Amino acid sequence: MLSHLQFTTQCQRAIEDLSSIQPSVASVLDKADLSHARLYEELVSSQRQLDARAGNDAVGPEWLWREFESADELIVGSIGLSSRQGIPIHDHPGSSGILLVFSGSVEVTQYQADPGSGGQRMTELEVLRHQRYEIGDYVRFTESEGNIHSLQGSHRDCLLLDILVFPYRLNERRWYLPANTPERRAGQRVKTLLMKKP
Repeated sequence: MLSHLQFTTQCQRAIEDLSSIQPSVASVLDKADLSHARLYEELVSSQRQLDARAGNDAVGPEWLWREFESADELIVGSIGLSSRQGIPIHDHPGSSGILLVFSGSVEVTQYQADPGSGGQRMTELEVLRHQRYEIGDYVRFTESEGNIHSLQGSHRDCLLLDILVFPYRLNERRWYLPANTPERRAGQRVKTLLMKKP
């Protein structure tokens, strides 16, 4: 688990990184005036919840979401993944964001949709990058790059800070069901069935 100082440093670095490539994000985050101390307390609380679930496969869904803050242009919360569990391929239409590893480690695969690859229900995704992120690492995505992604927990539980700028309505999110074995190497292609989840 990150110390308070490590968290503050890495969180600020991640926010500055995302803001530098997308200036509209910077103004939203500046207005929000996120308190690193409060976020750290919320993450420690989320870590306790995740630890309480450890080893109990019968409890709840594969991932644990806790919302810390929500506004028109911003949602901040945590995602807890039990070991070796994950979140399938999905997108965040029109949104940008940061995932910062607070504890454990996670594998993130980011994809780009091929607009000419299919029809209404089928689409082909190209793997942009597949990487393992350890404590203190972060991954960013924007509306146009890495927005389609999947998360996979590793051999131990993982807790992530999730900052989502320009959130979408949940009924706009799409889930991508692989029609073939998902590849994870950059440049590889995955055929998917496009699903909407209510």
